[in-house]
Amino acid sequence: MIKLAFLLFLAICLAPVARAEFPDKNLRIVVGYPPGGVGDTVARMISDMVKTKHKQGVIVENRAGVNGLIGAQSVAKGDQDGSAVFQCNMGVMAIVPFVPGSVLPFDIEKDLVPISTMMLLTYALVTAADSPYNSVSDVIAAARATPNSVSFASTGNGSAQHLAGQMMGTFAGVSMLHVPYKGSADALVDLSARRVDLFVTSIADVASFVKNGRLKLLAFADSTGHPDFPGIPFISATVPNYDFQSWAAICGPRGMPASVKNSWAEAIRDGIRSPEVQARIRGLGGIPHFEGPDAIATRVEGNRQHFKKVISAAKIRVE
Repeated sequence: MIKLAFLLFLAICLAPVARAEFPDKNLRIVVGYPPGGVGDTVARMISDMVKTKHKQGVIVENRAGVNGLIGAQSVAKGDQDGSAVFQCNMGVMAIVPFVPGSVLPFDIEKDLVPISTMMLLTYALVTAADSPYNSVSDVIAAARATPNSVSFASTGNGSAQHLAGQMMGTFAGVSMLHVPYKGSADALVDLSARRVDLFVTSIADVASFVKNGRLKLLAFADSTGHPDFPGIPFISATVPNYDFQSWAAICGPRGMPASVKNSWAEAIRDGIRSPEVQARIRGLGGIPHFEGPDAIATRVEGNRQHFKKVISAAKIRVE
């Protein structure tokens, strides 16, 4: 009896430790762009998984503006208990901090910590269905004939899309006009209407537009392409040394407890491993990919060192 009573007492004492290490309040996943983008969609799938598994409320909150920095700042400078996390990306974490002229409302390198990746993103060069451009060579020839006559969209100054477009022009030795937008959805409206000529962005953002004939897929930005679009050439075939791939992840405030960070990572891992979520991500054009806190931290640091050099070579700056 004494042994049984001791075991019951021990179980009661340890019960709180066995529970999910999330704060006892509604959780938030903040997305720094308007609703409808691939990152927003995947964040909502992850929130549903957390709700189901942990029986805890999770809100996806869109706080668009300044290339995602408004949303990022709200998490970095908000409650440090880990109840709110940010759907971060390579642009915010590894590009924006190193673009000359950027005015940052907080220290991205210190105030945001990566928790886990959700997916890898293959980038692609697209244009309107009725655009006169049918290849990368067409684009470069037009830009060379009349500097700044060819425009390209981005999701903001210093974003991954800005860097991807600027790199193409710089590496090809031509000048193109950069047109920043608040998010991919706004850029795609103008791209389809030919108010801007090009967009180098995640195939996940544009796959449905390509499939329904509203956009033309001219080339992939990396060296692997995407299985849904076989036979598409690579930008590097025309622009030597060009290579670009991005990722989407979840980041949190630097003060969050390690146990909460690990709970988020585990929840995202479980979500990414779900066949339903994997199928949805692939259907959006992404590549499901999970990396825990240590692995994503290593990835981010490697990206930062790489893009410091690329930004300098491509002469990117915020005007």
